[in-house]
Amino acid sequence: MMSAVPFVDLDFHFIRLFPFLKFSFGQTNYRVYVIDKQSGQHAVWFFGTTLGSAIVYVPKGVWGIPWHNARYRIDCDYDGQRNCYTKYQYTIESRWCMARIKLEDTGKPLALAEGFASFDEMKLILTHPVDGYFYRSDNRIGGYSVWHEELYCTVGRPHDLYFSLYERLGLLSVDEMQHPHSVFICPVTEFKVLLPPRVFE
Repeated sequence: MMSAVPFVDLDFHFIRLFPFLKFSFGQTNYRVYVIDKQSGQHAVWFFGTTLGSAIVYVPKGVWGIPWHNARYRIDCDYDGQRNCYTKYQYTIESRWCMARIKLEDTGKPLALAEGFASFDEMKLILTHPVDGYFYRSDNRIGGYSVWHEELYCTVGRPHDLYFSLYERLGLLSVDEMQHPHSVFICPVTEFKVLLPPRVFE
């Protein structure tokens, strides 16, 4: 299964390097779910990431992470009383991956999706893989771990989805993108990326 995960970074900063410098910008991770053959644990393989900030060039240049610059137009409104979005729309312009995302937030809590034996298995595989791997700019394999609290999501309904990367790679047609397996929407979570990345020989 593949996924695209768009979100807005608020107060993004490097904990040990100038922690007082904080940035806010759009970000989208493009990834596929995998199983680590050595540990047997569920993980993700990153095709890459787009960021709507010049900060993208720091990890890209220092660690060779496949992050790419993009311009974001985000139109989202969250209704705290209803606990759902009344509007959820992204337009992303990038030479690496153009994207359109327009969702309806149903406000309904998650239910067991097709293909999983239990609700806990679904959450573990789709929302809680802690290890991610990728090809560095020097073609070596890199990896890092992440931490975040349990995600409390609602069910989304797609109105328009398009990701040029998946079309370019021949993984999904334009029509297939309009019918995803599942859409989960989470309003907020604290997220930590454990850096620097590891390098695997």
